[in-house]
Amino acid sequence: MLFCLTIYIQNSRSFLFLLNIKQHLSKKIKKFLIKNYFI
Repeated sequence: MLFCLTIYIQNSRSFLFLLNIKQHLSKKIKKFLIKNYFI
């Protein structure tokens, strides 16, 4: 039970980490697109 819980917690952390990276990248891409379109 505890073992499963620790695995679940690790997975959720990595998931959140990936989610943060995805959001960060999407923000950068949006900025990049906006710069390119409005020049």
